Amino acid sequence: MLGKLFKHEFSEIARLLIPLNLILITVALVGNVVLRIDLLQKGPLSLIPASITVVYVLTIFTLFILTAVYLTIRFYKTMYASQGYLTHTLPVSTASVLNVKIITSVFWLAAAFVIAVCSAFLLHLGHSGSSFHINLTLLDYEISTVIGLHLWQFFLAAAAMLIVFCFSCVLMVYASLAVGQLFRQYRIPAAIGAYIVFYIIQQIVSLILLMIFGIAQIDAFEQLPNQASAIAYSNGFFQRLYLLILVQAAAFGFIYYILCYTLSKKHLNLE
Repeated sequence: MLGKLFKHEFSEIARLLIPLNLILITVALVGNVVLRIDLLQKGPLSLIPASITVVYVLTIFTLFILTAVYLTIRFYKTMYASQGYLTHTLPVSTASVLNVKIITSVFWLAAAFVIAVCSAFLLHLGHSGSSFHINLTLLDYEISTVIGLHLWQFFLAAAAMLIVFCFSCVLMVYASLAVGQLFRQYRIPAAIGAYIVFYIIQQIVSLILLMIFGIAQIDAFEQLPNQASAIAYSNGFFQRLYLLILVQAAAFGFIYYILCYTLSKKHLNLE
């Protein structure tokens, strides 16, 4: 039953989001071709590449906005609105239903980000004069110099950060909806209010942690004996900052998950 629930949730969301992602890739490919044509780079015809770039940027914004809005509306309708009566009568636990919806939403949100990055790379190839190998080599050198990580390590760290942040963002929205469904009236305004409160709390905690982290790093930096130690320390600084941000996002995500699960299981208030 859980596998069927995954399949149904994935296919229902895919009906809208796959075409949106394909549209972005198509716009990027068209832009790739247009930017390669020298005739279109001069005179009045230069408006064509500029227009393609504007359309591309608007398509990215549309993709992310529609993805976020659609996932939010679908979660609310299938969990707390009239469709929730069917959802909560399925022969699976509340945790299973919640996990399926969260994992599916995280997948599509992360997919939108990956597609956006890939489309930007495709668009860049339209006017890049350097080879792919040279770009990667230079990028690997710059990253290893500044951060102290090789390119493949940086990509793994970026992938981990993307997944954790997607989970944290999705869970923050879903926890807000779980709080909003507690109210008999004005559920959506209550959910928006809960989201604002969560956001403010998260920003305050982030600011306090960053201040503590920054003070500790300054004190440690002042005690370094030489320049070589300073370079090594700067590499470690970015890695420590990365871990701080990653752990903080994971911690907030865990809190939001517990809140969402508890309210959905013990304080469910369907329309």
